[in-house]
Amino acid sequence: MRHKMNGLFVELTLIEIFLIILLAFGLLFILYLLSGIFSSVTKKRKARAVAADETAFEGEPAEASSGGAKADTPPEPEKPLDEKELLRMREDDLRKRENRLKEERMKELSQREKFISNRPSAVEAEQSFGGQDDISTERKRILDFIKTAEERHSRGELSEQNYRMIVSDYRQQLSELDIKSRKQGGVGPDL
Repeated sequence: MRHKMNGLFVELTLIEIFLIILLAFGLLFILYLLSGIFSSVTKKRKARAVAADETAFEGEPAEASSGGAKADTPPEPEKPLDEKELLRMREDDLRKRENRLKEERMKELSQREKFISNRPSAVEAEQSFGGQDDISTERKRILDFIKTAEERHSRGELSEQNYRMIVSDYRQQLSELDIKSRKQGGVGPDL
């Protein structure tokens, strides 16, 4: 093949064209690798910034986290986060989320219980929880809730989906009470 470039004829063979294309793809691949390295570095920096913000939020004075009193000292060099520290940070975050979700779920269940009957919720009853008699009383109360839900479902006041969800929640509470009863030395459910 002959190509004219700036008034000169250049002959390129198929092998040379193939090598030029291969070189172009090689350069693209190198750019791709460099972008991956750059993104991992920025992720680590963001993780450090989040960790620093969380520690500042958890009790450090605002001046120390923003550099108010330490403006004269040079900033400390950033330490690279190892995998254990990243995992610990993620576990802490997940633990906080889990606790928040549990609290929200307990609020939702107590509102449902109040909706089904005008009795105190399981959350309120659990706060006054004591011995084996309290467990059996709580168990009877939950069984009454299940029975009330069944009655409301049969009358058409509860949809099938809500009925199943409510009954499964109460059955889970019953199993937790049975476990608690066994731990306290009881014999478990008296069905």
